[in-house]
Amino acid sequence: MNRVEATATWEQKLRIWRRQRIIIWTVTAVAFLTAYFHRSVIGVVADSLMRDFAMEKAAELGLLASIYFWTYALLQVPAGLLADRFGPRRVISLALLVSAAGTVLFGCATSLTALYIGRFLTTVGVGVIFISIIKIQADWFRLREFATMAGLVNLVANSGSLLSATPMAFVVDSWGWRTAFFLIAAYSLLMAAIC
Repeated sequence: MNRVEATATWEQKLRIWRRQRIIIWTVTAVAFLTAYFHRSVIGVVADSLMRDFAMEKAAELGLLASIYFWTYALLQVPAGLLADRFGPRRVISLALLVSAAGTVLFGCATSLTALYIGRFLTTVGVGVIFISIIKIQADWFRLREFATMAGLVNLVANSGSLLSATPMAFVVDSWGWRTAFFLIAAYSLLMAAIC
């Protein structure tokens, strides 16, 4: 093989590598929007939950919302260990499956305890995704691209917060809050399969 052919082959491999890293990053970033969705969704379904579960105290709803933040914070160190040990793709895929199971449990709940457990499982799932994405960025992107990609992942993920606002309210008004949670569980399963 002459020098020109070797250069052409190297450039083709570089183009493929650049395309692959963007695909990998995009899939994981779009999967991560579930974390932001679950972070703020309780505010949208608060009235429905208070009515259906006869919540008389705002503290019960506050506890339900706070489960997300406490669990998410506690998972950050184990998330890094898991991503290093098993690889970010496996961790994200399994995390989305756990999140989907928790979301289905939340949607099927008939008691406050089931709501709390569903919320906890959902957060266990979404709580390890961000660190896994950071690991992917560290492996696939140059150091000078890292901050830009971290900002972009938050931009994409924040669309989850937007989806948990007006679109979620529309789904809740049209089909009920349980159906809305089943839809986000289906989305989590789809993203787990793609990952």
